[in-house]
Amino acid sequence: MILTSVRARLALWHTVVLAVLLTLFVWAAYAFVPRTSRVRTDAAVLDAVGHLRTALISERRHQPTATDAAREVLAGLHFQKIAFVIFDSAGRSVAVSLTRPELESDEEPAPSLDTARLAQDARASGTETPHVVDLPDREGGYRAALAPANLPDGRFVVAAAVSLSDEEETLADARHALFMAVPVALLLAGLSGWLLARRSLQPMVVLRERTARIGATNLSERVPIANATDEVGQLGSVINDLLGRLEQAFAQQRQFMADASHELRTPVAACA
Repeated sequence: MILTSVRARLALWHTVVLAVLLTLFVWAAYAFVPRTSRVRTDAAVLDAVGHLRTALISERRHQPTATDAAREVLAGLHFQKIAFVIFDSAGRSVAVSLTRPELESDEEPAPSLDTARLAQDARASGTETPHVVDLPDREGGYRAALAPANLPDGRFVVAAAVSLSDEEETLADARHALFMAVPVALLLAGLSGWLLARRSLQPMVVLRERTARIGATNLSERVPIANATDEVGQLGSVINDLLGRLEQAFAQQRQFMADASHELRTPVAACA
């Protein structure tokens, strides 16, 4: 079985650890990026609706009615990504400035804004501070900021909305990229772990081969030690010490056998 190899086990552990780290990173990134993007989107629409309300209140001083002021303000607003709508107190839109797809070059136009749904939120808006609402649809929906504007003609509501389709498309592309990149990274990690383990264990292979060639007839040989301070070098030192003790023991054994043979031959020769 391949996992009986230390090299294979090291490569497997290297890959498993990297897989865990990549999973944590991808999870954290995918949780962080959409949240950050949504915060920026909310800040953009809140800033836009705040400027719109200020411009409407200012323009009302120069126009006979709030409707005229609303249309005058929105007449000069043609944003590529942000749509503006002004509602009267009954929730009817009195002025609209939608996004302009023709300004988006080769990009697909954003899905149409559901002004009827936005009007419902405008009628339900009872706060005096700007707030953000979701207008979901199958293509990502819109994120809209609503803010009341108290005019001499009554209470109006101004809205700024931005499509989330580009954001959803970007997140989908990021998901696809991650799903493709992570397996490739793990494959490369497994291969690099295998090669790294092979290179790291190569001194052990040399040590094994040199030790296997040493027998009773060549106990004077020693295994090579490239670095006496690392683990392989320390193991080589232990083997060399063991070989030294074996060599000494064999020498003593040979000397004993020679002495014993000599002692045995002397009485035999005397008897002869």
